[in-house]
Amino acid sequence: HGVLPWIWLRSELRFRDATAVAPVERSRFERLWLRGFPWAHTVSSAAVFAYQALYALEVTDVWSPALHALGLRVVRRMPEQPRPEAAELRVRLLDAARGLPGKVMWLTFYVLQFTQWWRQRRDALQPHRSQRVPPPPPPVLPYQDVYLPLAADAKATPRLVPLPLDRTLCALCQRVRRNPALSCSGFAFCYPCLVRHVRDAGCCPVTGRPMDALHIRRIRDGL
Repeated sequence: HGVLPWIWLRSELRFRDATAVAPVERSRFERLWLRGFPWAHTVSSAAVFAYQALYALEVTDVWSPALHALGLRVVRRMPEQPRPEAAELRVRLLDAARGLPGKVMWLTFYVLQFTQWWRQRRDALQPHRSQRVPPPPPPVLPYQDVYLPLAADAKATPRLVPLPLDRTLCALCQRVRRNPALSCSGFAFCYPCLVRHVRDAGCCPVTGRPMDALHIRRIRDGL
Protein backbone atom coordinates (compact mmCIF):
# COMPACT_ATOMS: atom_id res chain seq x y z
CA HIS A 1 0.00 0.00 0.00
CA GLY A 2 2.91 2.37 0.66
CA VAL A 3 4.98 1.48 -2.42
CA LEU A 4 3.15 3.70 -4.91
CA PRO A 5 3.40 6.91 -2.80
CA TRP A 6 7.08 6.19 -2.19
CA ILE A 7 7.74 5.76 -5.93
CA TRP A 8 5.88 8.98 -6.70
CA LEU A 9 7.82 10.88 -4.01
CA ARG A 10 11.13 9.63 -5.38
CA SER A 11 10.07 10.69 -8.87
CA GLU A 12 9.34 14.24 -7.71
CA LEU A 13 12.69 14.43 -5.89
CA ARG A 14 14.41 13.21 -9.03
CA PHE A 15 12.63 15.92 -11.05
CA ARG A 16 13.68 18.65 -8.60
CA ASP A 17 17.30 17.47 -8.63
CA ALA A 18 17.36 17.49 -12.44
CA THR A 19 15.86 20.99 -12.48
CA ALA A 20 18.62 22.28 -10.21
CA VAL A 21 21.32 21.10 -12.64
CA ALA A 22 22.51 23.60 -15.25
CA PRO A 23 21.12 22.85 -18.76
CA VAL A 24 24.58 22.34 -20.26
CA GLU A 25 25.51 19.82 -17.54
CA ARG A 26 22.35 17.65 -17.72
CA SER A 27 22.66 14.08 -18.89
CA ARG A 28 20.44 12.59 -21.57
CA PHE A 29 18.37 10.77 -18.95
CA GLU A 30 17.84 14.00 -16.99
CA ARG A 31 16.71 15.84 -20.12
CA LEU A 32 14.24 13.05 -20.96
CA TRP A 33 13.03 13.02 -17.35
CA LEU A 34 12.41 16.79 -17.39
CA ARG A 35 10.35 16.42 -20.55
CA GLY A 36 8.32 13.36 -19.55
CA PHE A 37 7.65 13.78 -15.84
CA PRO A 38 5.50 16.96 -16.12
CA TRP A 39 3.17 15.21 -18.57
CA ALA A 40 2.99 12.11 -16.36
CA HIS A 41 2.27 14.32 -13.34
CA THR A 42 -0.50 16.14 -15.19
CA VAL A 43 -2.14 12.91 -16.38
CA SER A 44 -1.93 11.39 -12.89
CA SER A 45 -3.46 14.46 -11.23
CA ALA A 46 -6.23 14.58 -13.82
CA ALA A 47 -6.97 10.89 -13.22
CA VAL A 48 -7.14 11.42 -9.44
CA PHE A 49 -9.45 14.40 -9.94
CA ALA A 50 -11.69 12.39 -12.28
CA TYR A 51 -11.93 9.47 -9.83
CA GLN A 52 -12.80 11.77 -6.91
CA ALA A 53 -15.35 13.72 -8.96
CA LEU A 54 -17.06 10.52 -10.07
CA TYR A 55 -17.04 9.27 -6.49
CA ALA A 56 -18.61 12.53 -5.28
CA LEU A 57 -21.32 12.14 -7.94
CA GLU A 58 -21.88 8.53 -6.78
CA VAL A 59 -21.03 7.20 -10.21
CA THR A 60 -18.33 4.89 -8.86
CA ASP A 61 -17.24 3.55 -5.49
CA VAL A 62 -13.49 3.92 -6.17
CA TRP A 63 -11.83 6.95 -4.57
CA SER A 64 -8.50 7.04 -6.46
CA PRO A 65 -6.47 5.16 -9.10
CA ALA A 66 -4.21 3.80 -6.35
CA LEU A 67 -7.15 2.22 -4.53
CA HIS A 68 -8.43 0.93 -7.85
CA ALA A 69 -5.09 -0.78 -8.51
CA LEU A 70 -5.17 -2.33 -5.02
CA GLY A 71 -8.76 -3.48 -5.50
CA LEU A 72 -10.15 -1.41 -2.61
CA ARG A 73 -13.60 0.14 -2.67
CA VAL A 74 -15.06 2.91 -0.49
CA VAL A 75 -18.65 1.97 0.30
CA ARG A 76 -21.20 4.17 2.00
CA ARG A 77 -23.50 2.40 4.44
CA MET A 78 -26.58 4.39 5.27
CA PRO A 79 -29.56 2.93 7.15
CA GLU A 80 -32.63 2.76 4.97
CA GLN A 81 -36.18 2.95 6.21
CA PRO A 82 -38.81 0.70 4.68
CA ARG A 83 -40.84 2.62 2.10
CA PRO A 84 -44.08 1.83 0.37
CA GLU A 85 -43.66 0.66 -3.21
CA ALA A 86 -46.20 3.22 -4.52
CA ALA A 87 -44.10 6.18 -3.31
CA GLU A 88 -40.76 4.73 -4.45
CA LEU A 89 -40.33 7.00 -7.50
CA ARG A 90 -41.37 10.13 -5.62
CA VAL A 91 -39.00 9.42 -2.78
CA ARG A 92 -36.11 8.87 -5.19
CA LEU A 93 -36.79 12.15 -6.93
CA LEU A 94 -36.93 14.00 -3.62
CA ASP A 95 -33.71 12.37 -2.44
CA ALA A 96 -31.97 13.30 -5.70
CA ALA A 97 -33.20 16.90 -5.42
CA ARG A 98 -32.02 17.16 -1.80
CA GLY A 99 -28.61 15.73 -2.65
CA LEU A 100 -28.03 17.88 -5.76
CA PRO A 101 -26.77 21.01 -3.89
CA GLY A 102 -24.24 18.94 -2.00
CA LYS A 103 -22.97 17.32 -5.17
CA VAL A 104 -22.67 20.70 -6.89
CA MET A 105 -20.82 22.08 -3.87
CA TRP A 106 -18.33 19.19 -3.84
CA LEU A 107 -17.79 19.46 -7.59
CA THR A 108 -17.16 23.21 -7.29
CA PHE A 109 -14.73 22.59 -4.44
CA TYR A 110 -12.70 20.09 -6.46
CA VAL A 111 -12.63 22.39 -9.51
CA LEU A 112 -11.36 25.30 -7.41
CA GLN A 113 -8.79 23.10 -5.72
CA PHE A 114 -7.51 21.80 -9.04
CA THR A 115 -7.36 25.34 -10.47
CA GLN A 116 -5.34 26.58 -7.50
CA TRP A 117 -2.94 23.66 -7.77
CA TRP A 118 -2.50 24.18 -11.53
CA ARG A 119 -1.71 27.89 -11.14
CA GLN A 120 0.96 27.09 -8.54
CA ARG A 121 2.61 24.29 -10.52
CA ARG A 122 2.03 25.13 -14.19
CA ASP A 123 5.48 26.71 -14.63
CA ALA A 124 7.15 23.57 -13.27
CA LEU A 125 4.94 21.11 -15.15
CA GLN A 126 5.05 22.67 -18.59
CA PRO A 127 8.12 21.90 -20.75
CA HIS A 128 10.74 24.62 -20.66
CA ARG A 129 10.83 26.76 -23.80
CA SER A 130 13.61 29.23 -24.23
CA GLN A 131 12.44 32.67 -25.30
CA ARG A 132 14.38 35.15 -27.33
CA VAL A 133 15.37 38.30 -25.54
CA PRO A 134 13.59 41.27 -27.15
CA PRO A 135 15.85 43.92 -28.65
CA PRO A 136 16.39 47.03 -26.54
CA PRO A 137 14.41 50.12 -27.47
CA PRO A 138 16.22 52.77 -29.52
CA PRO A 139 17.89 55.44 -27.41
CA VAL A 140 15.96 58.68 -27.10
CA LEU A 141 18.02 61.82 -26.91
CA PRO A 142 16.64 64.36 -24.39
CA TYR A 143 16.99 67.33 -26.79
CA GLN A 144 16.18 65.77 -30.14
CA ASP A 145 12.85 67.60 -30.50
CA VAL A 146 13.97 70.97 -29.09
CA TYR A 147 14.64 73.72 -31.63
CA LEU A 148 15.82 77.27 -31.04
CA PRO A 149 14.72 80.43 -32.86
CA LEU A 150 16.85 81.46 -35.81
CA ALA A 151 19.65 83.87 -35.07
CA ALA A 152 20.18 86.90 -37.30
CA ASP A 153 23.03 85.27 -39.20
CA ALA A 154 22.02 81.60 -38.72
CA LYS A 155 21.99 79.32 -41.76
CA ALA A 156 19.71 76.60 -40.34
CA THR A 157 17.46 75.96 -37.33
CA PRO A 158 19.82 75.06 -34.45
CA ARG A 159 19.20 71.99 -32.33
CA LEU A 160 20.39 71.45 -28.75
CA VAL A 161 22.74 68.52 -28.10
CA PRO A 162 22.85 66.30 -24.97
CA LEU A 163 25.95 65.97 -22.83
CA PRO A 164 27.71 62.58 -23.18
CA LEU A 165 28.16 60.37 -20.13
CA ASP A 166 31.91 60.36 -20.72
CA ARG A 167 33.15 63.80 -19.65
CA THR A 168 36.20 63.51 -21.95
CA LEU A 169 34.07 63.47 -25.13
CA CYS A 170 32.95 66.45 -27.17
CA ALA A 171 29.14 66.68 -27.33
CA LEU A 172 29.26 67.88 -30.96
CA CYS A 173 31.58 65.34 -32.62
CA GLN A 174 31.27 62.58 -29.97
CA ARG A 175 35.05 62.13 -29.91
CA VAL A 176 37.75 62.82 -27.35
CA ARG A 177 38.13 66.58 -27.02
CA ARG A 178 41.09 68.07 -28.86
CA ASN A 179 42.15 71.69 -28.36
CA PRO A 180 39.30 72.28 -25.83
CA ALA A 181 37.33 75.49 -25.53
CA LEU A 182 34.44 76.71 -23.34
CA SER A 183 31.11 78.12 -24.44
CA CYS A 184 29.43 81.06 -22.73
CA SER A 185 27.62 78.59 -20.44
CA GLY A 186 30.86 76.89 -19.33
CA PHE A 187 30.59 73.63 -21.31
CA ALA A 188 33.75 72.28 -22.98
CA PHE A 189 33.94 71.25 -26.66
CA CYS A 190 36.54 70.87 -29.34
CA TYR A 191 37.52 74.36 -30.45
CA PRO A 192 36.87 73.76 -34.19
CA CYS A 193 33.50 72.11 -33.44
CA LEU A 194 32.41 74.94 -31.14
CA VAL A 195 33.48 77.68 -33.58
CA ARG A 196 31.60 75.99 -36.43
CA HIS A 197 28.43 75.59 -34.35
CA VAL A 198 28.51 79.17 -33.05
CA ARG A 199 28.97 80.59 -36.53
CA ASP A 200 26.08 78.49 -37.87
CA ALA A 201 23.62 78.68 -34.93
CA GLY A 202 24.76 81.65 -32.83
CA CYS A 203 24.12 79.93 -29.49
CA CYS A 204 25.55 77.52 -26.91
CA PRO A 205 25.09 73.91 -28.13
CA VAL A 206 23.74 72.73 -24.74
CA THR A 207 21.76 75.62 -23.22
CA GLY A 208 20.87 77.59 -26.34
CA ARG A 209 22.14 80.81 -24.81
CA PRO A 210 23.01 83.32 -27.56
CA MET A 211 26.73 83.80 -28.16
CA ASP A 212 29.25 84.49 -30.90
CA ALA A 213 32.84 83.52 -31.57
CA LEU A 214 34.16 86.29 -29.29
CA HIS A 215 32.59 84.58 -26.28
CA ILE A 216 34.59 81.37 -26.79
CA ARG A 217 37.31 80.81 -24.18
CA ARG A 218 40.26 78.61 -25.04
CA ILE A 219 41.65 76.20 -22.42
CA ARG A 220 45.43 76.14 -22.41
CA ASP A 221 47.22 73.05 -21.12
CA GLY A 222 49.55 73.70 -18.21
CA LEU A 223 47.82 76.88 -17.01
